[in-house]
Amino acid sequence: MGLGGRWLTAASGAVVRLPGSSPELGEDATFAAAPGIADALYSALVESGFGKV
Repeated sequence: MGLGGRWLTAASGAVVRLPGSSPELGEDATFAAAPGIADALYSALVESGFGKV
């Protein structure tokens, strides 16, 4: 994610996990979601086995 992308996500209040910071989603996955749904979405992705694909 470039500098502009990081700024936009931070300014919007998005929850962001960069590649390598979330092994459950895989080493190269970037996760970004609105704060109100971030936990539920992250859990759903992990439970579905997304990071094992």
